[in-house]
Amino acid sequence: MTSLSNRLIHEHVTDLCRSILEKSDIEVASNASLTEDLGLDSLQIMQFFAGIEALYPEISLEEWFLVQGGTGKDTVQSVVDHIDRNTLRVAAE
Repeated sequence: MTSLSNRLIHEHVTDLCRSILEKSDIEVASNASLTEDLGLDSLQIMQFFAGIEALYPEISLEEWFLVQGGTGKDTVQSVVDHIDRNTLRVAAE
């Protein structure tokens, strides 16, 4: 199921990736790993975290990255799903 919010979050995440990489014309696939496929280094990952937290102040990516990072599972879609799940949880509280 892809909700409207999921699609919007996906757009935010991919736009942020393009901005950090300074490549507005690249295709950012849902299954792209932030570190392996897009090649974000540690400084860029920190920029990514800060960008997500600016867009979604209730979201923290540190725990997500501890589980997903370094394994190639740090995909665009896994970030989108994490944000979507956690914004829904916060809204329900």
